Amino acid sequence: MFRVRLLSAGKLLAAALFLLILGSLVAYLSIRGKRQDDAASSPKLQGRVVAVFNNSRYAHEVEGRVRFAITAGVDRTYEDGSHELEQVRLESYGANGSRNDVVTADRAKVSNPSDLNRLDAEFLSNVVVQIADSLTIKTSYLHYDHLKGLIETEELVEFEGPALGGRSTGVVVETIDERVRLLKDVDVTIKHSSEKGEAAQAKPATGRGRERARGETKEEKAARKARKRALKKEGRARQKAPKSKPGNLAARKPTRIQSSEALLEKKEGRVTFTGGVTVTQTPNSMRSERMTGFLGQSDRIERIEARGSSHLKQGESAEIKAVDMDFFFDEDNNLARALATGGAYTRSLGPEPPREASARTIEAFFITGPQGNTVDRIKADGDAAVKVNAPPPANEKD
Repeated sequence: MFRVRLLSAGKLLAAALFLLILGSLVAYLSIRGKRQDDAASSPKLQGRVVAVFNNSRYAHEVEGRVRFAITAGVDRTYEDGSHELEQVRLESYGANGSRNDVVTADRAKVSNPSDLNRLDAEFLSNVVVQIADSLTIKTSYLHYDHLKGLIETEELVEFEGPALGGRSTGVVVETIDERVRLLKDVDVTIKHSSEKGEAAQAKPATGRGRERARGETKEEKAARKARKRALKKEGRARQKAPKSKPGNLAARKPTRIQSSEALLEKKEGRVTFTGGVTVTQTPNSMRSERMTGFLGQSDRIERIEARGSSHLKQGESAEIKAVDMDFFFDEDNNLARALATGGAYTRSLGPEPPREASARTIEAFFITGPQGNTVDRIKADGDAAVKVNAPPPANEKD
């Protein structure tokens, strides 16, 4: 029925990468900034402007490799040591030069970088984070507080990639505890395998001509070639990967998750959606007030706990209702078993005659077929009652 693969908090919003980007920005500003003992705790841009740099560029090398390059159309340094940047662009190539992660923003305000423990940075207007070929994050504002270990915004955040896409109003990334909170109006779509492939093929190649046009150094040229080799290797691996069986229609359909808010906890291997949660993979759906997914190895979903007004509907075949429900998945992420507890009720929705059952607990077992997962058998336990309605007379008119 459902074929779900959820990503960890680190992968979803790329918090680790964002920290690397901020570290790169700090290194850049430390070179241009004036060291002061009385560092500001936030980028207030106090005092007069003491230096202005136009079209500035800084490339940071480690052992002969360019790790990142930062450009700014305008870089203003204030008396308090804080910086105001315009037309900000940061490119991060990774430790081995095989990545190409980019962050752009119209403006950035950064506190005095001489005290890294109190670093405070704001990215404003048209903030775009491009994580290689895997994820693009867009928002109008991002704030980073190193002392608190927080990356946050109250603005709309949209993310799109080959594996998933979605949006949320407001995000808080707790870097120390490795948690991500999606604050409001969460809407996430997990894409099926063929859709991922189409998105990857439709994505334009990185602009080789653009990189050369900006006058790359020998180190940047080597990094670009390394990225190109890595992309070719990834493409060959993708071609060799086993394709989804064409008969399994459910595996080719995206899974959409909507809720009021969500919490992703990387250390605990857990993701929780709360507030009117719906999970839809047409024509199937799950609903509950709260759903918690538990991740196993390789971020594979192992089980989902649904709590409060839980409901499972399998197209026009059957539905199960209960206070609470637990869903268990096999190694291929297919729904294998569902356990409903607390006033459990089920009924058929298919051909006549209609069948109903109620019990303290109802357990449904699923099998995988050409149409995805379907109910194989249902077990009712505890004050069980089964009702089979008589079929309508053959001559009865609709």
